Amino acid sequence: MTETGLDLDRAWMVVDSQGEFISQRDHPRLALVQPQLKPHDLVLRAPGMLALHLQIDTVEQAVRVRVWDDEVAAYDMGDVAAQWFTDFLSMTPEGLPGAQPQKFRLVRFDPEHQRHSDKAWTQGHESLNAFSDGFPLLVSSEATLTDINARLVSAGQAAVTWARFRPNI
Repeated sequence: MTETGLDLDRAWMVVDSQGEFISQRDHPRLALVQPQLKPHDLVLRAPGMLALHLQIDTVEQAVRVRVWDDEVAAYDMGDVAAQWFTDFLSMTPEGLPGAQPQKFRLVRFDPEHQRHSDKAWTQGHESLNAFSDGFPLLVSSEATLTDINARLVSAGQAAVTWARFRPNI
């Protein structure tokens, strides 16, 4: 554990060409990206894509990006990572290239930067986080997922998996 949560958790984020974060709310294909941390690499896999290997201790250039209402310091992870996300997120649901893809970039949180959670939600306590929605730990349980799926199915919707939420505990 670190003061921003689990070590290296929520340390990377995909942004659009204006440096604004994107999420699976608007880009559901993000839920298909499977990250794997190895001793010196972050490996990203997704359907129809070759694995993307990124060295954990290597970044490209410093950039400023926006997550919700916060502008934060980050590091761009380079053109190869940007092309990988642009290609993958531009695919149609059938896995075919989309027309005129939007450009995306992968960035890494600058650990020298401090991003605070909203004190309205932390009872006035200072709580640091990286690129998470607002909190360093996102906790859920099997019972919660079971309850959500029961409600979805009763409303005629399809059940969901953990990939839809990505809690870290």
